[in-house]
Amino acid sequence: MLIFGLLFLLTLNTLTPEALLEKIDRARTPDNYEVIFKINNHLPPDRNIEYRIKALVKKDKGSFLEFMSPARERGRRFLLVEDNLWMYVPGMAKTIRLSPKDNFMGTDFSNKDMMRSHFEEDYKP
Repeated sequence: MLIFGLLFLLTLNTLTPEALLEKIDRARTPDNYEVIFKINNHLPPDRNIEYRIKALVKKDKGSFLEFMSPARERGRRFLLVEDNLWMYVPGMAKTIRLSPKDNFMGTDFSNKDMMRSHFEEDYKP
């Protein structure tokens, strides 16, 4: 095990920072994927909200999120195509265009963080 760890560290030394970020992005996010995840938003005073979200991502096409829970958020959807972000809320007659810089559902994340995260693009060594 120690040998594999040392080999990994030696490999890191031969990579440029840009190449390392690209390698991390490839490992974290395949070209096309579907995932269900949870976000626990801890709000004062002792008010915690757990969101369950389904995400679909297609490389070079965009990202789609749909809330599965809690019940009051079920069916809320987000669509990101290039830098254009829209939200659909059940019961409303239209979609709403959002800024990627705004916070996501009262969390500390931005809308862009939730819809797309590429270390290679977001961080410059």
